[in-house]
Amino acid sequence: MKIRIGTAGSPTGSNMTGIAVTEKAGLHAMEVQFGRGIQMGNDLAEKIGEERKKYSIGLSVHAPYYINLLSDKAEASRQRIIDSCDRAKRMGASPVVFHPGYYGKLSKQEAYEEAKRQISIILDKVKGWGVEIAPENTGKDTQFGTIEEVLGLANDLKTSFCMDIAHFRAKYRGKENLDDMFAMVPKKHVHFQYSGVEWNSGGEKQHLPIEKAHFTDFARKILERKTDCTIICESPDTFEDAQKMKKIFEDLGWEFEAQKRSKS
Repeated sequence: MKIRIGTAGSPTGSNMTGIAVTEKAGLHAMEVQFGRGIQMGNDLAEKIGEERKKYSIGLSVHAPYYINLLSDKAEASRQRIIDSCDRAKRMGASPVVFHPGYYGKLSKQEAYEEAKRQISIILDKVKGWGVEIAPENTGKDTQFGTIEEVLGLANDLKTSFCMDIAHFRAKYRGKENLDDMFAMVPKKHVHFQYSGVEWNSGGEKQHLPIEKAHFTDFARKILERKTDCTIICESPDTFEDAQKMKKIFEDLGWEFEAQKRSKS
């Protein structure tokens, strides 16, 4: 069992320099953010990949936010995911996380079947690249991506998946049951995203700084279930809050790999 905690984006604003700073802070992962578009060229991606090899930091990627595999413009959305996978391959990053889309006029079953069809096309394109793709559960009622839907896709298509706890809380307006969620999650490595969250009548409104009590409960359940995982902090204070998350695990008695090595 390993637990890795990291940041959404680079703490320095540069993916090249952020890897070293993230490791120096005692963290273990960094998620490269393409949320507002893929501005990274192939050469830079390869340079980041060479820099990554100097450290133990694990890299993942978040694909652009404006993806909707359930629209009549799905081809452009597929290409954004494929391009994200291409940069991930060059960086040695995995998985590539993405929000699948919106129900629109489709029934839930129709949306599920179309999402599965679209993701199958993507998988054919990225086959052999060494990059996993990870559909993420979503926080708005209009968005496709309940935990059941995401885990169903992962099972049917043999992909990875991402469990966003803030989105889970927003879907249930703060009345979520973490035990129910953990009961559904397969016994394998889990890519989590975590932050505080504000919601309204439609679900997620915005991410907030972490809440110590809630994260402590979440961390305790991970330890009780021996869940091998990466936890990416998506709060507005991602670097500071990721370090707070690490400290909470340590206060619960968990020793991270570097601590274990220092004692041996």
